[in-house]
Amino acid sequence: MGGYVYKDFKSKNEIRVLTLLGRNTVNRTAGNGVYCELHHRSLPPKAKPTRPSQNLSSCHEDPQHVELKEQMQYEAVSWTWGGEEAKESIFIKVGNGWKTIEVRSNLIKVLEHLRNAETPRQLWVDAVCINQKDDAEKNLQVAMMAEIYGNASNVCIWLGEHKDESLRALGFIAKSVSDLGMFEEITTATFSAEWKALAALMNRPWFSRRWVVQEISHAKDATVHCGDDKVKWSDFETAVSLFERDAVRISKIFHGSETAEYDREFFGEVPAMGATRLVQAKSKLFRRDDENSIVEYRLHLSDLVTELSHFEANNPHDMIYAVLSLAKDTHSKTVPKSHLNEDNINVEAPEEIAQANGTKRSFDTAQSLWIPDGQATVGANDLDEPRSKRLHTDQSRDEVTSDLRKKALATNAMYKLHKKAKEAKFKHRVFQVDYKQDFFDVCKQFLDFTLQNAPGHNNLDILCRPWAPKEKVKRPSWIPKAADAPFEMRPARYAPGGQQVSRKNHDPLVCQSYSGSSSVSSYNACRSLRARDWRFGDFKDEDQTQSLFVKGFILDQIGVIETYSQLGNVPPEWFELAEWYPWDHNGRRSPDSHPPERLWRTLVADRGPKGASAEVYYSKAFEYAIDNSTPHSGVETTVLAQRSNPILVEFLKRMMAVIWNRKLFKSAVHEQLGLAPKKARQGDSICILHGCSVPVVLRQHISLSGTKHYEFVGECYLHTMMDGKAVDIQEDNESSKTVEFELR
Repeated sequence: MGGYVYKDFKSKNEIRVLTLLGRNTVNRTAGNGVYCELHHRSLPPKAKPTRPSQNLSSCHEDPQHVELKEQMQYEAVSWTWGGEEAKESIFIKVGNGWKTIEVRSNLIKVLEHLRNAETPRQLWVDAVCINQKDDAEKNLQVAMMAEIYGNASNVCIWLGEHKDESLRALGFIAKSVSDLGMFEEITTATFSAEWKALAALMNRPWFSRRWVVQEISHAKDATVHCGDDKVKWSDFETAVSLFERDAVRISKIFHGSETAEYDREFFGEVPAMGATRLVQAKSKLFRRDDENSIVEYRLHLSDLVTELSHFEANNPHDMIYAVLSLAKDTHSKTVPKSHLNEDNINVEAPEEIAQANGTKRSFDTAQSLWIPDGQATVGANDLDEPRSKRLHTDQSRDEVTSDLRKKALATNAMYKLHKKAKEAKFKHRVFQVDYKQDFFDVCKQFLDFTLQNAPGHNNLDILCRPWAPKEKVKRPSWIPKAADAPFEMRPARYAPGGQQVSRKNHDPLVCQSYSGSSSVSSYNACRSLRARDWRFGDFKDEDQTQSLFVKGFILDQIGVIETYSQLGNVPPEWFELAEWYPWDHNGRRSPDSHPPERLWRTLVADRGPKGASAEVYYSKAFEYAIDNSTPHSGVETTVLAQRSNPILVEFLKRMMAVIWNRKLFKSAVHEQLGLAPKKARQGDSICILHGCSVPVVLRQHISLSGTKHYEFVGECYLHTMMDGKAVDIQEDNESSKTVEFELR
């Protein structure tokens, strides 16, 4: 029979579509198995944005384009590859015979459940429709993922076979949760089995895949499949959203349940579950119009890579490649190198043009060019049209005043200047997909892209945001590992589906909130000092092959440092370091001893859970926690949270999110309290890096050749130094000079 030989694509917008033949029609002649045909199809051209002056009622589609769209009706399959090798085969019709393609066994199950009895079904399945042995083709097709999933009539999400009462969960989603009128009724013990089944469904492996974020985000429509049953994705995401919103109240159903071991955290961290985060991410990725078309991409690549670090990928390259089509700074520029052309440019106005001409900027929400205030908004596709057409005015050309003509000519000149500036920096704004490239080079490419394009001045915050996958190869300390992320999925005997998302680490201090289309740090330790003069080490120098050079200054050193916080508890030794003794020598609480402000503010990093200022009641909440603790055990936050009211639970969870696996220290010079990573040591330097919104801990090393370099230990909190005071100190201190740190 032999293996199937893939044919090369003839054009850059070509894909393969799998025709899944009906099981009854094929089995009568060919026997058991999954039988298909594989055809090449061209994706329809991208729709051009409509100009404001265009009369929509006069638009007519090209008949050939309509025919092409009808021919291209297909569904895209989103499924979990798994770690197994491809050992089974599907059959592809070639002429009058059949050839085989090796696939994983779970894909066989997907196709068996999705195929019809008699009629063929048109599908796009990545494992089959892309030649997985051809890296050049993979580079091309990965750059087209947004178009492939966006042009599909439906995306079929395969969660697997029925288990853990998934049929009950699907029925609950379709009939009960989507009916908001009965929501109060279903958040009672009567429906405990349904909520447990839903949580088990949300813990399925599909929700941990990185590629699913773009697959569902670009979908016009989608269905969620378990076995032979399905529900609409819109109903599923509504159920997940409501579950997250009322997770605390729903969890109370299980407090007195023996099957839940009377555990308030029976469901684990619902907001951190893969399904919840996927729904959250999808809601803030784009801004859409009434026809569900994307009119604005809202997040930068750096935000996507780091915020979605808990979504996994088999190939480390895909930690970045899988989200390229979702980013506002890459979605129209994610192309193989050979396909770079002017059409890929997503025009944005460089700030320097506006500053040079002393004019203000104005924008259209749908891919508009920058133009001076007072002129008409011009779409990107109007760039090369005659100037008279770009003036949206009721006056005739002869009636246009001399002043307006001058403005129009100036505007036209600005377009040309802008276009040249855009072409000059275009290379730097394209993220090239290349699976043959070593992953370390991909990391450097990502960092370079981030530092070039990140909004604001906190572009070096990327060093503090965990994202890089676990590898056998040791990477330099300036590549933050996803293993340091706050949450992980763990086996849990009594949890829904036998798994539970639980906290394993502290939250990052950087980027705790979002403003508009980009992440915004809660702190500003570096003031407005942007990372400009950074560079990678000289690849010709063996000692510098993994080096990153950044500028900043040493602010302080770690002086006395205590043990780290286990499970988010406050160790009793921390009170002594803070020079506060809440209990007397007999272990009784001292009634007139109130917690010092610098201590409780340090324990919550002087912020609330979403980056806002610390709540006023936090000091009282901390005092209550002390009143209900002992001098031998310190503050056991998890135990307290089990029996506290919602207000106190909010404070305790905030404190846990900050101190978990961090150490409390006192700085050597300024004698301020601070929090440092678990691996920090006495004598480590506390530094302010240009472009980093929080202080960082660096450890000096001397190589055998006598050269000095630093290990990036991690971000830290240093009380009173989080909002620019450190920069003031440096300016007033002649001995505190800006230096270049070599990070390895």
